[in-house]
Amino acid sequence: MAGLERGELLLLHPARLLTITDRAVHRADPRADVLLGGLFGDPGQRPPKAMDADDFLDGLYRAGAKGHFDAVALHPYAADTTDLRNLVEGVRRVMARHGDRRAGLYITEMGWGSQHDPNVVSFEVGLHEQARELRRAYDYLIANHGRLNLKQVDWFTWKDVGASCSFCDSSGLFRQGARFHPKPAWHAFVGIARRG
Repeated sequence: MAGLERGELLLLHPARLLTITDRAVHRADPRADVLLGGLFGDPGQRPPKAMDADDFLDGLYRAGAKGHFDAVALHPYAADTTDLRNLVEGVRRVMARHGDRRAGLYITEMGWGSQHDPNVVSFEVGLHEQARELRRAYDYLIANHGRLNLKQVDWFTWKDVGASCSFCDSSGLFRQGARFHPKPAWHAFVGIARRG
């Protein structure tokens, strides 16, 4: 494949798989939506181990994937809402640059941990900061849902998940255990839901 850079070569196989999958899905159900899933906003590793979501998506478009998915699912884990906004806007810019404004955007995982240990992972922000970032993130996403063609937003987990990942143990809206002990983030979430 003369003229393709190494990063683009890495994306030929995923683009081909996406094309095959899209055709199979639409043969089975012509009205089905194909969701390009689970793109991590900024994984912190470089190719070939990982790619930022906007670079990966750009490479898929360049490899011919346009028209073979209806929406993109993003996991914009970030140190704060400003970084989350940059990740979301970056993916949407790539979609627009490739003439795919009609494609939807799903935030299928986002969250911050209530432990305060940014040396372990930058999104372990503390108990009250977790609630603050939840409010800020949802405020931004709700205010811009039309422009972003945002279809869905999911907080990572409703309850802390012990010993599962470096921040999962504290990213829930409730503390781990048999009983339901809400955190400030739960109350922030309820407030956003009540606003509609």
